[in-house]
Amino acid sequence: MNSTNVSPAAFVVSLVVAVVDVALLVIALVRLARTPAGRRTLPWPAWLAIIVLVHPIGAIVFLIVGRRRAPVTDESLVGRSGRPGTPRSTTPTGGVDSPGQGTAAEAIDELYGPENHGSENDGK
Repeated sequence: MNSTNVSPAAFVVSLVVAVVDVALLVIALVRLARTPAGRRTLPWPAWLAIIVLVHPIGAIVFLIVGRRRAPVTDESLVGRSGRPGTPRSTTPTGGVDSPGQGTAAEAIDELYGPENHGSENDGK
C-alpha cells in the first residue's frame, strides 16, 4: 500500500499552513522576548507555556491581548480625551489651535485661490 498518494493541491495547502504556523510561533516568541515585563499581562513563563502548549491559539491570544499599550511620551500626540491621535483643541471655525496650522478655509484658498471655492462652470 502506497501512503504517498497526496494530491498536489493538498500538499501545497498543507505546506502553506505549516509555514504560517511556524511564522506565527516565531513572531509570538520574539514579541514575548522583546516585551518589557511592565507591559506583559501575564508573567513571561506563563505566556511561554501558553504560546508553546496551546499552539497556535496561544500565539494568537498573546499577540492580541498579551501586551499592554505603550505609554505615549509625546504630549502633543495626546488630545483632550487622553487618547493619541485626537486634536488637543479646536477653534470655532474648525481649525486646530497649533502653531503653523490654519483653518479649512485657508487651506482651500491656498489650493484653489482666494474666494474661488466653486467650479469655474458654475452659473453658466
